[in-house]
Amino acid sequence: MQLRSMTSISALALGVALFAAPAFAADAVDGGKAAAGASVNRDAPLTLPAGATPKPTPTIDPATESRGFGDMDADAAIASMGTVTLSHDGSVAETPASEGLRGFVAQDS
Repeated sequence: MQLRSMTSISALALGVALFAAPAFAADAVDGGKAAAGASVNRDAPLTLPAGATPKPTPTIDPATESRGFGDMDADAAIASMGTVTLSHDGSVAETPASEGLRGFVAQDS
């Protein structure tokens, strides 16, 4: 019985220590305290050049907004399902879609 109560007390003390440690640590260093009357500045450490101007938001034509091959003709859908592989030496290998995938797309359209 005494072992169970010691375990409960230990667990409670550990929980309090883990919960209170960040709060005490923030006050332990001078950097965590602001000077009297000073506001805390949390801006990003970045300064944009003086001549920087924002770019307009790009517009997208909703008619061209599709990723599915159902909106393409069968030949374009099959051509888009190939695999392009870039190797370590910089060469590019293009593998066309498999015959099974070609048959599936041709059957679906």
